[in-house]
Amino acid sequence: MEFRKNSSYYQERSKKKDDLNLVGKWGKTEGVEYVSERFELSFKNKEVKMGFYLAVPTFIIGSIIIFYGEQKYQYVRLLVLVIAWTIFYIWRFFHRRKQKKEFNNPS
Repeated sequence: MEFRKNSSYYQERSKKKDDLNLVGKWGKTEGVEYVSERFELSFKNKEVKMGFYLAVPTFIIGSIIIFYGEQKYQYVRLLVLVIAWTIFYIWRFFHRRKQKKEFNNPS
């Protein structure tokens, strides 16, 4: 069976694409809220800054543990990495929830 551009499959697919191209910062698609697909990779973006602030010290601490730590304490570097990423994603969760509240209540 061959699909044609005017078939219902392509019409549904293009309709879903149109739903994703919303003008505002926040939109709704099938009950799920999302931020626009564009992501600014600069220090103006607070998430990039926070990730950088956690990644650099984590890398330094992990490197010190790898090169100067004893062999039996090598699990500590993994623990440091897990703690850093857990802190980042908890912060990100609350930061995005705060942004969503500010967008929904612009007073």
